[in-house]
Amino acid sequence: MSNILVDDVYVDETNANAIFTVRLDVANAAPVTVNYQTVRGTAGTNAEQDYSSTSGILTFVPGQVIETVSVPVLNNTIAEVTENFYLRLSSASANATIADAIGMATIIDNDAPSGTPVVSLNDFTVDEATKEATFIIALDRPSTSVVSMNYATQSGTAVAGSDFIAKNGSLVFAPGETFKTVKVTLTNDNAFEASEAFNLSLSALTNATTLDAIGTAIIAENDAAPVSNSKISVDDIFVDESQTYADFVVRLDAPNTGAVIVNYDTVAGTAGSNAERDYSSAGGYLTFAPGEMVKTIRVTLLNNTIAEVTENFYLRLPSASVNATIADAIGMATIIDNDAPSGTPVVSLNDFTVDEATKEATFVIALDRPSTSVVSMNYATQNGTAVAGSDFIAKNGSLVFAPGETVKTVKVTLTNDNAFEASEAFNLSLSALTNATTLDAIGTAIITENDATPVSNSKISVDDIFVDESQTYADFVVRLDAPNAGAITVNYQTVGGTAGPNAERDYSSADGYLTFAPGEMVKTVRVTLLDNAIAEVVENFSFQLYSPSANATIIKGARATIIDNDATTGTPAASIIDAVVDESDQTATVTVVLNKPSTSWTSLDVAGQNITAVGSDYRALQIGKIAIAPGETEKTVTFALLNDALVEGTELFDVVLTNPVGVTLGDARAHAIIAGNDNAAVVSPVLHVANVAASEDKGYIDFLVTLTAPSISGAQVNYSTSSGTASSSSDFSSASGTVVFASGEVARVVRIVLNDDITAEALENFTFNLSGAVNATIGTASATATIIDNESAAPAAPIAIAGTAGNDILQGTQFADAMTGAAGNDIFNGGAGNDSMAGGGGNDIYLVENSGDTYTEAAGAGAGTDLVISYLTTHTLGANAENLQLAGTATTGIGNSLNNTITGNTRDNTINGSSGNDTLNGATGSDTLSGGAGADFFVFSTALNATTNVDIVTDFNVTDDTIRLENAIFTQFTATGAIPAGTFVSGAGAVALDGNDFLIYNTTNGNLSYDADGNGAGAQVVFASLTGIPVLTPADFIVI
Repeated sequence: MSNILVDDVYVDETNANAIFTVRLDVANAAPVTVNYQTVRGTAGTNAEQDYSSTSGILTFVPGQVIETVSVPVLNNTIAEVTENFYLRLSSASANATIADAIGMATIIDNDAPSGTPVVSLNDFTVDEATKEATFIIALDRPSTSVVSMNYATQSGTAVAGSDFIAKNGSLVFAPGETFKTVKVTLTNDNAFEASEAFNLSLSALTNATTLDAIGTAIIAENDAAPVSNSKISVDDIFVDESQTYADFVVRLDAPNTGAVIVNYDTVAGTAGSNAERDYSSAGGYLTFAPGEMVKTIRVTLLNNTIAEVTENFYLRLPSASVNATIADAIGMATIIDNDAPSGTPVVSLNDFTVDEATKEATFVIALDRPSTSVVSMNYATQNGTAVAGSDFIAKNGSLVFAPGETVKTVKVTLTNDNAFEASEAFNLSLSALTNATTLDAIGTAIITENDATPVSNSKISVDDIFVDESQTYADFVVRLDAPNAGAITVNYQTVGGTAGPNAERDYSSADGYLTFAPGEMVKTVRVTLLDNAIAEVVENFSFQLYSPSANATIIKGARATIIDNDATTGTPAASIIDAVVDESDQTATVTVVLNKPSTSWTSLDVAGQNITAVGSDYRALQIGKIAIAPGETEKTVTFALLNDALVEGTELFDVVLTNPVGVTLGDARAHAIIAGNDNAAVVSPVLHVANVAASEDKGYIDFLVTLTAPSISGAQVNYSTSSGTASSSSDFSSASGTVVFASGEVARVVRIVLNDDITAEALENFTFNLSGAVNATIGTASATATIIDNESAAPAAPIAIAGTAGNDILQGTQFADAMTGAAGNDIFNGGAGNDSMAGGGGNDIYLVENSGDTYTEAAGAGAGTDLVISYLTTHTLGANAENLQLAGTATTGIGNSLNNTITGNTRDNTINGSSGNDTLNGATGSDTLSGGAGADFFVFSTALNATTNVDIVTDFNVTDDTIRLENAIFTQFTATGAIPAGTFVSGAGAVALDGNDFLIYNTTNGNLSYDADGNGAGAQVVFASLTGIPVLTPADFIVI
């Protein structure tokens, strides 16, 4: 049985014929016949003066593998855009199968005004089994002179000799000709390789110019072991309206032992087909011959002259042969318009999440408007937590946008290793921009880890997201908690909330299914947003999962919160929203929102700040600048969580906005709170849910459901809402479902929709109920949600928010709150307003951010050890609170009569322990430390710097006080405890001399220094200065 294929062809209008090559993959012992006929595309037949329609029958005699079909091309004198038509194969003889039924002929016009042409050549993806890669070299206009140039292949990650056959030569364009092709032979080896690439380079151009002399061919690997059932997927793509066509890349996850057939068709989205003038509808089928893994479907774009918002349409894969499973049935083509008023464009590039198993990461570089001049820039990958060589293949080059073009893509090959890693990230950086500007030259690719040990039952969850109405689409990231030993399928659908689908003009409804191949952990579902012109409140809709395969369990669906962009424009205020996550969640995402759209580009710097969580608990994945386009009102920033096994309890880090351009700062600090999951797992932990409150115009309210410890077997509980003074018909959207905790998880958020009406109302409430627990016991069966009206005056009395007997994370409102905990280890985040916080028993954490905030702690046994995190300039610990940490812009911390631990921040702090046996740690910065009465410890645990990190100790008492040295900093002291004999030197102008003089105390000025080499060969670094120059001995130090 032979497979029949027909190649796409490019022709110049001056060519007499378009010659289609029809091939058999293997010669047949008997004659093979197949019918053919031409089918119009954007090019018309006969009287329409583009080509002559043709039909007939081809016959391959035994042993023959190539035939051609010649179609006359009509050289008219009309200046036209690039056009195309098709050759369709049908009705093959019984001894053959049509593997590729459609060949596209692209006709390059030669009637544009002549002049000095600009040369371009294409980038493309090709299967290793295709045997050759075809580069297209095109002139943007005909020339009245002969145009010539040299070409040569260049090795990249694909190497001449082993991956392709090197080729060089010259091209000559006769006057009027506008395109040529160069075919390079590929070597289809059996070496297991990632996708590789090589280039074709142009040089020695005569009578023509170019701004990009390099074309890249990406060779998709096909060397994995053949399988009996392959997974089929189709990539999402971005295209410029002027690109003439959209190429959808359809892939198999592994080559098949037999031929794989899949049907396809196009489906309208916000872009319309044919008469609607956005693209030409297409349909047909693909056949992957044994060993092939990549096919491309080309859909014609119609370059109209209407200024439009960004639009999209879909390529759908509805059915496949029995030896294949459709893993991703929908590919979205996003069309970037090129008809906006031209001018100097602003360049943006995307941040995105990709599975390590996806094999490549695609960066989208877009102009916000077309330019009348050529726009160019350089690009290069940058290491982040992901490193070139081990995690991805480094890449650099240049991009050239012809006048009118608005989008380009850069594909970076990923390395799917087996190293167990947390989520990692790398960047693509733009530089040397010509005829364009940018406010954010960095795009980030977040690579989700997939290297955990495969399990027999994976947990599926979806992240809640915030989206801007102008973003065109909402990307729902669907995750597995661990890779599975088999393929996982799950269905999905969108469900309206306060946002409505389709005719209601908020989003386009979507449904379908996902297939995770063995080893995959992340999939993205893209849902189209409809950018209407109606000023609306915050709205939302749901993304639901259902009917998973037997080897998976659904943990949670998601809600998309849509931030409107139709409010009155002006200078917006930027705020950042707090986030609560489980330590096992892999990532923490905080959202930056503008209170109104801007008419110009705005930008902000963003950075994480350690509070109780430090670098071993999280790490930034994105470079610290975000740019927000005119009309946009939302951006997200993602951090990787490092799920260690240390028993740490709830921790937090801050995310801070600074350096605003074109925007003011509202709430510039978000708290990312990580619920600790490190306690020993138990058979039946206790479930709790605390009371919550939120303003009506927030659009949602979050209930945090917690376990007192992880469950050995995982746990679940049903939830439902019931009306109180608030009605489910007008004030909130009723909800019910199941909260599922995977083994090791302790916190889950359930988001309930609030309806922002225009009626002035008193405080209202409804109830959130828990029931039907499995592998857990319900400790708190219900919680109350208080809704604060935004049409009424601020509440006269504080908003009551009560915790439970569990470990609560209590979130306040923008008003005054009265927050009460109970016996658990609670964290109090009051937010804006003057809040009162009462912890009760347990080890509680209080965030003090306003001068009117107060906290109350009980005395005596059972009251716990409590931490106050102060953001105020000066704070004195209140009664019965043991520990203080300075955060944000705080500078001064003062203890009480207890044995306090007081820790500074990055500023130059003043810390006073007062009475008690206190532990003082200035952290970074040049701090002033005073122990006061009692036996005090002075801790030095941050990187030494004689300029910016030298602490003054004002009252060191050699009888009672001790200096603690962290051996991660003072690396010569490997053992904890007393410092080794002979390592301390003291005296006037003391220096290191004999190889182990690591601590040097200068009795002339009281400076205490560390010398890492111990002999003075390297500079000693001052880290402290002791007022009064007390007489120190080795007994005054201890290594921790």
